[in-house]
Amino acid sequence: MAKELEQAGLPTALITNLVSVATTVGANRIIRGTAITHPLGDPSRLPADEVRWREQVVRASLQALLSQAEEGQVFEP
Repeated sequence: MAKELEQAGLPTALITNLVSVATTVGANRIIRGTAITHPLGDPSRLPADEVRWREQVVRASLQALLSQAEEGQVFEP
């Protein structure tokens, strides 16, 4: 679906820990998540640390959306 949205002019960013799969399917902007079960969080962290981690993921995603789309580009939180 991301490719269709991109073709319609809407930038997309995919948050996943399965970077190799995202690259294979041709995602343009890939943000590395934590785990399959918790792509936007990390329950092993203390609550305050997890909030900071989530903010980093969201900031990386927004930075990716502001960048020019390059197929398979990975952004690290």
